[in-house]
Amino acid sequence: MVWAWLLIFVSTVAFASPRFSKAMDGADLPLRLERHKRIFFISGTENTKLQVSAKIPVLYGSNLFVAYTETGFWKLFQKSSNPFEDINHNPEIFYRWNLHEHFDLDAGVEHLSNGTDKANSRSWNDLYVQTMGKVDNLYFTSKAYYLWDIDATNENIKTYLGYVDMELGIKELIRSKFQSNELYVRWRPGSHLSFNGSGYNTFEIGLKFKFSAVRLFQHFFVNYYNGYGENQLAYDRYTRALRAGLTF
Repeated sequence: MVWAWLLIFVSTVAFASPRFSKAMDGADLPLRLERHKRIFFISGTENTKLQVSAKIPVLYGSNLFVAYTETGFWKLFQKSSNPFEDINHNPEIFYRWNLHEHFDLDAGVEHLSNGTDKANSRSWNDLYVQTMGKVDNLYFTSKAYYLWDIDATNENIKTYLGYVDMELGIKELIRSKFQSNELYVRWRPGSHLSFNGSGYNTFEIGLKFKFSAVRLFQHFFVNYYNGYGENQLAYDRYTRALRAGLTF
């Protein structure tokens, strides 16, 4: 299992990078496999977290995409057998409208599950609309979704995930010692908005950067997660985790 997961991770990083983003299919047409969500390997207080993600157009030159994201939670340093605590599978299909040079709109359907059965099974589907925009070195995303076909083992998951997921980021914040740096804040308010401790707010803060004096392909990545729904198996457990590692 571990070697298979590492093979998936390395392959996705290679093919999602600009240098290796083109392959040739049987009809001798360029096949573009592109990065979709973040790709990273980070470890810290809770566990080691890995994510690979890629998308590909359904038709050559079209804005209709299929995508797949896999996120693993690995007890890499906690136990001698190094088991995976949970592995989340997230296929989706969506259409992207380029409404403006700096503004896109996605509409799609996705599935998320952890591939197990009986009491540990977790799964749901959702329909979503996502907007993405940027102004200079600022960017934002806002995703509204409706959950359906929810597994009986996580039937109250709407309480923890809610209906909105938002992110605000800034690139090239510090230019003197770092390059290609990015700072983002993500917020998911759960099913109801509350700041008095009675709600299920989830916050995530991430910082990626390279040292100007060090020439590396990958970025260093520091990530702080505070809230619910980080993985499928323990979606209703409050998680506070600080991790660091690499992102690509």
